[in-house]
Amino acid sequence: MLLNNQSDLRKRAEIVANVLLSDLDGVLPDPAKPHATPWVGDDKGLVRILYVPKGMSVEEARKVVDEATA
Repeated sequence: MLLNNQSDLRKRAEIVANVLLSDLDGVLPDPAKPHATPWVGDDKGLVRILYVPKGMSVEEARKVVDEATA
């Protein structure tokens, strides 16, 4: 439980895209909803790809995705 309360201090890089990417099974997600890959990386940093649908800001998309995975 203590580990869940500690902040992750690794640097994060986020690639923002407006092109749909299929999952590993070749399934395309709903183009009207934002989605992101899981954060992946090592002890130095993490990276993910964030899909932002047309008409939505990056901040809105990030909030929707992060709330869904919290």
